[in-house]
Amino acid sequence: MNWPKEDLLLQRTPHATRTHILAAYNIDLAMGHSIKGKPIDVSTMKGYTNAAAAMIAKAVDRDPRFTEIIDSKMSTSLHAIWDECLRYQKMPNKADPYSPEMHATLAQLNVDANSSFDGLFCAMEDWANANTYLGCRISEWAQEDAFKHLSSGGKLSPVPLQHGHLAFTLEDLQCFNRRGAPVSARTFLSDRNSVFKVDVTFSWQKNRNHGETRSLTVNLSNPDRCAVRSFHNILLRFDRLVGIEHTKVPLAVYREGSSSHFLHRTVISRVLRTVAKATYDVSDSELDKHYNFTPHSFRVGACVLLHAAGATAPQIKFLLRWKSDSFMEYLRNVNALSAVQNLAFLPTANASALPNIF
Repeated sequence: MNWPKEDLLLQRTPHATRTHILAAYNIDLAMGHSIKGKPIDVSTMKGYTNAAAAMIAKAVDRDPRFTEIIDSKMSTSLHAIWDECLRYQKMPNKADPYSPEMHATLAQLNVDANSSFDGLFCAMEDWANANTYLGCRISEWAQEDAFKHLSSGGKLSPVPLQHGHLAFTLEDLQCFNRRGAPVSARTFLSDRNSVFKVDVTFSWQKNRNHGETRSLTVNLSNPDRCAVRSFHNILLRFDRLVGIEHTKVPLAVYREGSSSHFLHRTVISRVLRTVAKATYDVSDSELDKHYNFTPHSFRVGACVLLHAAGATAPQIKFLLRWKSDSFMEYLRNVNALSAVQNLAFLPTANASALPNIF
């Protein structure tokens, strides 16, 4: 699609292209390419679209919002974008995704500050990376608060007594070498390269599929984002702060001063806010107004990342342990749709090689 920059009012542009450009403009707004760097709501998008269309229509005597002159309904491409954005806009309690850019920022913050291996930010780097693969809910790996640990057996317990703590313990991990033979946690601690695969069992889950297991293998392509390496660090930290012999104690621990603590919602949210501000260069007030980073951002981020990588719906449901298609509520489909749509406009040396789409 060629758009001569000097033709700002699209007077020499085919009408169908004007409509496509208007749709692309809406996708751009939906992706957050605004002054604040955040998506705007659908009503505002429509207002901007109407204003742009009025300006163009005055120059070309035809409204670019409508595919044909006789149409009473605006272009299906515009409605598709608005409907998708409205679906996400109406989603309750939505959280922004933890992104690869945020993880790079967190890693750099640890380097710049020479953070303690046992400290909060290093612990969060390891768990954030693991959660990018596993898409965990907070109660599957951490605690709601610093004082009341989530465990079964109580009056309000969501799981049977035998499941123990809700958050991962050493009993929920099993390690294997390249030949598929089991490797003990102590061997893994002494030699990171002894383990090729870590099986993580979710002793309980919100969807009641208790006992599901997911496998994580060594990431040879990107060692810095290797989940097996993250679990090696997690176990090293746990051994230093708690002791590897304590197999029924939650693994998500860190040290602050001379005391050891379990990771919990408040400190997790605090780290996410710090990382988001540094990544997106926003103030506290802008963060409060335009973003919502919570511990659930890891699950959302894992879903968005898989979708953007081209994973199918069944793959996403399996890897992130959904029983239904509700994971679709987390997707920023406008981004992925835009990338796919761009493929339709790739230049080609042989136009006849393009399929007949009419």
